[in-house]
Amino acid sequence: MHEEKCLEKHTVYQGPSFSIRQDRVELEDGRESRREVICRPDRVLALVYDGEKRVLADEKGHLPRRPLSPGESPEDAAGRLFAALGGEEPRFLGEVMPSPAVLGEKVLVFAGKGSGQAPEGLHWMTVSQGMAGNDLCTGAALALWALGEE
Repeated sequence: MHEEKCLEKHTVYQGPSFSIRQDRVELEDGRESRREVICRPDRVLALVYDGEKRVLADEKGHLPRRPLSPGESPEDAAGRLFAALGGEEPRFLGEVMPSPAVLGEKVLVFAGKGSGQAPEGLHWMTVSQGMAGNDLCTGAALALWALGEE
């Protein structure tokens, strides 16, 4: 795997929900380059499923997710998100980096069984519908879930 060595990091914009950082990096061949990175808080993604192997999603086919608050653990954030969605004891499946070259954000995927009732604004979606959608995080979360199924 190709790795760059970061020589310097400099925040060029700090907003309420994201920042932009410029990195000076040394490439594998010794040359230097610059990278602009959009930094957002890590997020937890809830893969709430039912007995029919359907998952809760919004009208666009995205699985529910929320950013971590400063100092909040992923487990606490997932627990609160699952409680709001009617899901049971979430378990950690893995993490997804939507665009590691330009986006400094990890999406931490948690899965757990749901109560059967879809909360307002969400509906039950089949796995094939989710995999056919255009949301990278939803597709990756469903793939992690499928790999972990016994």
